[in-house]
Amino acid sequence: CALVGRGHERIVAELSSFQLEHARKLRANVAVLLNLAPDHLDRHGSLSGYGAAKARLAELQRAEDALVVNRDDAWARGVGDRSPARVFGFSTERRLESGAYKDGADLVLAPQGPVELRIPISALSAASRRPVANALAAALAARLAGATTEAISRTLARCAGLPHRVRDVCVRAGVRYVDDSKATNPAAAIASLLAQETPIVWLAGGRNKGLAFDELAVAARGASVRRAVVYGESSAELERALAGACPIERVANLAEAVATAAACARP
Repeated sequence: CALVGRGHERIVAELSSFQLEHARKLRANVAVLLNLAPDHLDRHGSLSGYGAAKARLAELQRAEDALVVNRDDAWARGVGDRSPARVFGFSTERRLESGAYKDGADLVLAPQGPVELRIPISALSAASRRPVANALAAALAARLAGATTEAISRTLARCAGLPHRVRDVCVRAGVRYVDDSKATNPAAAIASLLAQETPIVWLAGGRNKGLAFDELAVAARGASVRRAVVYGESSAELERALAGACPIERVANLAEAVATAAACARP
């Protein structure tokens, strides 16, 4: 809010459901809806209430605005179907007649139908590939906002990622340490785990927001989690949910979790 009226040509903002639920005059020239997964149910009361708050971003747009939606997500598709704006889709599961999509080993950008940019996913930075759906959404939104294909390609190749979002911290004794503390719900944690390419010692803890942890065990198996180190208010709940999926150690706090993980990690 402090940036408004300071002469900026564009403001790029990530808006939470807490901000959007009471929005009345907010207007995004280009809006992006990635997905709906259980989160903040302790505030919104239900998944439908959470989705309604997020959908305000699209409802407040006008006919000349652009809405980027995830065609692989039923909620996002539904919001797009009701949108007053021009709707553009992205998908990792199918080729689209227009929008942005994953085509084999390539990322394709085709907002109006004809292909404007094709990039091998191997040419993207590690952050841009975690997960590649985010790269598709960002590329499409940037293009609709006026960015050149050259700038989009260059940025996707160089992007180091945002703080606390699957961000490499360091490599020590051959072990890569990753900060993903923005993954504050099961869906985000699962996406992060499955995006990794090597065995994982996973630090998981904190406060539950009224969410189910059942699917974390499936992800732990699929992502080759060697060990889970759990801590914080939800440690007992996490320990129960992950039982049988991987070895588990329960500690008192984050400092102990880091030390425990470092002791059992391997290059």
